[in-house]
Amino acid sequence: MRFDWPANAASTGYPKPIGPNWHTSGDFTRDLDGEITGLRGFRTKAYLFRTITTMVNRDGRRISSGGFVVNAPVYCRYDFNGEVVDNTVTDPADVVGQWNGLFPLLDAGPAIELGLAWIGAAETAAAATPLAPATLTAFGHHFMTGSPDATVVNTVRDRLRQIRERLTELPDRFKWTAGLGFAAATNPGVLTQIGDEFSTLHGPNGRAAALIHEASHFLFDAGVDVPEWSGEVVAGVPQGLAVINGVTMPRYSTIPTSDALVNPSSYAAFAQETALGEDSRFGAARPQL
Repeated sequence: MRFDWPANAASTGYPKPIGPNWHTSGDFTRDLDGEITGLRGFRTKAYLFRTITTMVNRDGRRISSGGFVVNAPVYCRYDFNGEVVDNTVTDPADVVGQWNGLFPLLDAGPAIELGLAWIGAAETAAAATPLAPATLTAFGHHFMTGSPDATVVNTVRDRLRQIRERLTELPDRFKWTAGLGFAAATNPGVLTQIGDEFSTLHGPNGRAAALIHEASHFLFDAGVDVPEWSGEVVAGVPQGLAVINGVTMPRYSTIPTSDALVNPSSYAAFAQETALGEDSRFGAARPQL
């Protein structure tokens, strides 16, 4: 669309199709999400972004078959003088890597909202009297007791509240870090960082799970960090034992309740199960979801 400022309205004859009028093709003929105009030496350029449905491998690289179907970003560079696209980048991993921090930070917004929705559902479930059978099942899966006493239930309730408050505070003490090497990492009480893997490894659900996980680390880190997939079968796929900093973790379902109550993955997975009605365990064992 072209906007007429004096008339405060769209120009006559607009909107028009993007493809034939901007001489674009492929992924960039319609449904553009946004544009960034270049500066200085790139002042004659515009960068056009679009989200497409495509297939990627575990690492977020675009492939033609045998991968995960996801919604992912692509972009092209448009030259105003030549009225032509002079560069395109359609591998989502390259797009994320070339725009430092842009996509992880954009992805963090919806992840916070989804994480808050899950935590809200978990708080409601944990506050019911008596606890519903499905909630007791979730306690059994993630806090290793299907008959939680009042102390366990109250601890979980209180920590869910703290996680909700921490998610609501974001982006306080939160940043993207180049070359982090992880989707996310937290210095307890100080800072949570996200890296490019936050966008390239995880899909929307995995990002929400990661932020709940990191909020737990931020608030009550006690040295227990057993992933929800360690030694378990997730979505029908057997997983090996997790190895973190050279230490082999136990099977998730074998940790004692005392450890589960301070285990970040327990809160992320419990929130998912109570919100979604199934033991989904989104995260590293289910990339791109």
